[in-house]
Amino acid sequence: PRLSPRYAGRLVAAVGRLWDLEKAVKLVGKGELRGRTSIKVALGAFAPAMEEAYKDLEDANGLADGGAAQAATVQHLGGERDWGRELREYCELDTQAMVGVLE
Repeated sequence: PRLSPRYAGRLVAAVGRLWDLEKAVKLVGKGELRGRTSIKVALGAFAPAMEEAYKDLEDANGLADGGAAQAATVQHLGGERDWGRELREYCELDTQAMVGVLE
């Protein structure tokens, strides 16, 4: 909320509706996960048709995983580079992936 006071009320209200998809992935526990639960691993087991989207995104802007997205966020917030569009695309893909795993 400190970083986005304009949306603070809505963000705080949304917290109660959030839940950790990782718990559901662990519960179902498909064998191909081999104990791993990252969104990319889960996609391979639950929504394999979506796996290629991450490769396409990596080819387009270099954001292949959470670590790269975190580094880009730091650069974006520090004014070193405008990663706004790329970060939105990465977050949108992560959200679509979570829906794909849930379905």
